[in-house]
Parts: sequence; structure tokens; C-alpha cells
Amino acid sequence: MRTSRTDRTVRSPFALITAIAMGGLVLGGCATGVTGTAAVGGATTSADPTGLPSCDEVADLRDPGPAGDPVIMVSGETNAWNIGTLWTRPVALAVYDSGDAVRPVTPGDDGATIPAMERGHIDSCHLESALAELTDLTTADFGAPGVTDQGTTTVTFRPDGAAGPQQIAVYALGIGPDSLGDLTDEQLAHRERLVAALDDLQSAVVGPQPWMPDRVRMVGLDSAAGDDQPDYRWPGPDSIEQALQRTRPDCVVLEGESARTVLATMGSGASTAKWDDGIRPTSFTAAVLVLGQPGCPE
Repeated sequence: MRTSRTDRTVRSPFALITAIAMGGLVLGGCATGVTGTAAVGGATTSADPTGLPSCDEVADLRDPGPAGDPVIMVSGETNAWNIGTLWTRPVALAVYDSGDAVRPVTPGDDGATIPAMERGHIDSCHLESALAELTDLTTADFGAPGVTDQGTTTVTFRPDGAAGPQQIAVYALGIGPDSLGDLTDEQLAHRERLVAALDDLQSAVVGPQPWMPDRVRMVGLDSAAGDDQPDYRWPGPDSIEQALQRTRPDCVVLEGESARTVLATMGSGASTAKWDDGIRPTSFTAAVLVLGQPGCPE
């Protein structure tokens, strides 16, 4: 288990650090804190004076892309005043077994507009280090701060050999110890470790390129859309009524060409718009979905 880094400054859990890509191969750093030992994938590790892990490994960006369920998926935070975006906010990061990583270009995107998404790659050293740290924090006590109107950060991950996905959910993560009230030093240290693990994972993404999702969640709001909303033609192939009958009321997941049509139509505009199939004009809020992300709420 890593020792707590209580002298580190708390950072935003979704900070981005620019990565430099060269052709199809990129060098990535990973944290181990041990000098000269072999790391995952045959990489060598080196000491880091900050106490964070570091290892040198070549990340291959030429794989076919995301496949299967994410091995790590970090939710976006939803504050109380943005509760309407609970099912429309994009994930903060999804990492797959191949090392593919998908995320919004703008960290902390609140889902009010259609986010631009990007796909990069994380080397196996960083991925295994993150999984080990998250596994170690699964039973940690993060405390329950008295601060109000904050969001909950949820990390779902799949360690090797686990019977199923594990989950860590922490309220008001990353807002700073001065706002957290009467949490113990141990609880603050656990929060700091989780923030550091998520920051390090985001920083490990190399070679990001634009990525177009092929799944969109459409959450219906009101069949009588307001005049101030954009007005678009429903992509089909089914009518709005037919699509909604197959899923949870007022929610439908579009895939493939229909999803790409919606995203191309909306561009980077507002995620809430009126869609008209000539029969039932309906206001929907659209949310991009990554591979393996749940569709409509149950």
C-alpha cells in the first residue's frame, strides 16, 4: 500500500496535462517510486523525488480502438444545481483493457452543450498502477463532509481476478480540505490519494485525437417544446413514439448511423433541442455514450 501523501496540494480530480505524441509511438511515464525494477509490460521504473510512481514505457496507438467494457470509468460530477444533467453529463474518462482512453476534450463538461470527445492511449504501466491504487482504496473511509450542493464522483473499475466491477463513490471530492468540515486526517489523506490517482490517470493519456461516438442517450423532457430551443428533424428509422415504447419512458438510446446523424446535426450546440418526426414533436436532451456505458436509467 502506498503511504499517504498528506503534504501534497489537493488538485481537481480531472486536471489535464498536455501529452506529446510522435507518430504512432509515444513515451509515457508511470509511478512506482522504486528504482530499477521491472514494471508491467517489461518497462523499467525510476525514482521520482515527488514520491509519485514513474516508469518508462512505449504506448502503441495503432490498436483498433475501444472494445468491451471499460476497466476504469470515472463519472462526471453533478452538483445539486445541475441535477437535470444527471443522465446527460459525459463521463470524465473511460479506459479500456487495450489502453484506449476516451474523454471529453474539455474537462468538467457539464453536458449543457454537445461535448467534443477525444480518444488517446494509456500505457499498461499507468493502467495497472491506477487499478492497484483504486483497489487499495476500495474499503477506504472518505468521510461524509457537511458541505452542501456538491457532486459525487463515482469510479467504476474492474481489477484482474475480481468477480465483478468495483465502485468508489465520494461526495465533494477535490474541493479542498478547508471546505470539508470535521473530516479526520485519515479521511482527508484517502481523498487526496484518490484525487492524485485520477489526476495521474488523466495525465497519462497520450496522443489524443478527435473521436466520434456512435451511441447517444436521448432523454425526453416535454412533448411541447419551447420556441427558444433548436428545431431538428428526427433521424429515425423509427418514429419517436416507436423508439420510446421499446425503452424506459422518455428515454431512448440511438446507435450507429442514427447517433452519428444526431451528433452531426447538433454540432457543438445546446444538448437540449426539439426533435420532430412529423407526428410527435418532443424535446430531448442528448448525451454521448462511450462503449460499455449504461444506456437509459432503470
